Amino acid sequence: MKFILITFLLASSPVTIEPGYIMGSYKDNPSPMPGTLKAIGARWEMDYRVLRPALLKSGWRGTPREYSHPTVLGFPEVNCGLGWQAVCWSTFRNNGREVYLQLHPTDDGLILIDAK
Repeated sequence: MKFILITFLLASSPVTIEPGYIMGSYKDNPSPMPGTLKAIGARWEMDYRVLRPALLKSGWRGTPREYSHPTVLGFPEVNCGLGWQAVCWSTFRNNGREVYLQLHPTDDGLILIDAK
């Protein structure tokens, strides 16, 4: 009986392109983009390799990561969790203001999936 239940649950689960990232979930119902990011032309699912230089050019500075282990992605301000549904995040500061970025690791790098 447990086998049948597990089979049903696996067969009825949503399609995913990456662990923890449900295809279309952010496009169908996106969070409002913070004005700070709108001003530099950011968009959801934007490649972090493009977003980061735009933030730095606008005077934002990345906050050093919280953990001492080296990041695999090569960005000193990025923190990444471990495990199957891990996400990454980074924080940038500028003149007393702060923007928090939630990033999703993909095979090609990182994409922006939320910001506050």
